[in-house]
Amino acid sequence: MARFKLVPYIVRVKNKDSKDYSILDNISTIRGTVDFIDIFQKLLNSYREDAYIPFREQKTFSVENLKFHRTKRLIHGIIKSGEYGYETDFYDIIQKKRIQGARKKEHSEEFPFFFIFHSPLNKNPDRGFLILQKFKNFGIKYILTKACQEYIQKLDNSLNVEIHPLINPKLIKKVESLGRIIELKFIKRAIPKDIADKILIENYEDVYEERSFKIKRNKDIKFKEIENIFSKLRKVKYPYFEIENEKYDRVKVVIEKGKTRRTVYLEDLPRFRESLPLDEKKLILERGFPIHKSILKEALEYLNIILESFDENKIGG
Repeated sequence: MARFKLVPYIVRVKNKDSKDYSILDNISTIRGTVDFIDIFQKLLNSYREDAYIPFREQKTFSVENLKFHRTKRLIHGIIKSGEYGYETDFYDIIQKKRIQGARKKEHSEEFPFFFIFHSPLNKNPDRGFLILQKFKNFGIKYILTKACQEYIQKLDNSLNVEIHPLINPKLIKKVESLGRIIELKFIKRAIPKDIADKILIENYEDVYEERSFKIKRNKDIKFKEIENIFSKLRKVKYPYFEIENEKYDRVKVVIEKGKTRRTVYLEDLPRFRESLPLDEKKLILERGFPIHKSILKEALEYLNIILESFDENKIGG
């Protein structure tokens, strides 16, 4: 299994008082209209020297090799992120000895993750296309979403940033081939504050919500029915499944084969998630991680494949 891969997302901005998503180059705020590509660039630029440190999450976030192509509406670079708050020993495999307390509680490991973002103005002006690198099971989607949300709410606290994963329908067919799909669950990791306020939930961040589609009797959910469920949640049809509108973060599928049942989380297992595995033999590694320029070409090609499927113009190199 590839240690490094690229995973695509859709980025949208919405005013909580509106049913529609904002056109990204014309977002209305209390200070006038702004362009999300400029907001995103300013956010990233502000953490080139100092790290973003959300203390509740005990994570860090900083930016390197930032490149902003204004005319192409394209940004790419490296985001370094990691966790702190615990102390561990290190074992030196060369000297064959353990270093007691080598990692302190105040240390964050800062894994480097490549990212590329494009905000088109053609057929999809209300959505941006984001590709994030993952390392094994580590990624930056959560910390990047949080940083974007906090930054844009400084301009106008009625605005929300949403970053949704893209799921290729072919992957759902792979799941279907494993056995009878008897249940499909959409999971919200946290319910929105306005809903929590209405039903008097104080610690709403710790509550999650599930919406379940479960088959009755000895039947199964067919691929066409899954397509219909996704399209109902999205309201519109696109070449990729996109978990949005109702802000579901994960999709869980329960499969039955004979007397055995297994659960697949589409966002957890790489083989059930739209992604591009990276061949380490073709990468230039520095301290064990791919450098920015060795990923950029493949990331642009991958982005163009996705853009083409959304009937968008390709980006030149």
